Amino acid sequence: MIGNRLKELRKQNGLTQKELADILKVGQSNVAAYERNATSISIDKLLTLSELYNVSMDYLTCKSDIPHTQAEADFFHKVEEEGIEYLVAKYNKSLPKEKRLSNKEERILTKVISEFIEED
Repeated sequence: MIGNRLKELRKQNGLTQKELADILKVGQSNVAAYERNATSISIDKLLTLSELYNVSMDYLTCKSDIPHTQAEADFFHKVEEEGIEYLVAKYNKSLPKEKRLSNKEERILTKVISEFIEED
């Protein structure tokens, strides 16, 4: 049920009902009611939660057990498959032409990120 998913996500994100209520601009009793499935939650509140928790609306409303959209999942899979080079290239292409990195700068950034990740 949606209420269980809302409660699970709230707890995973380390929020109290009161803290979430403040974010949603509702009373703590409303959050408690959402989590008990005692009242329905508006679409604008669901959108806020989707952005807050970085999950898809389908996941939030229990229409899917996959937290991210297919496009997001495809992107993460591509990064996993192709590595940091893909991520840096994708980022660079998203920049305005005058701010894009040179090929050499792209290689340097890729190396720095890779070394940073390997340190963990």
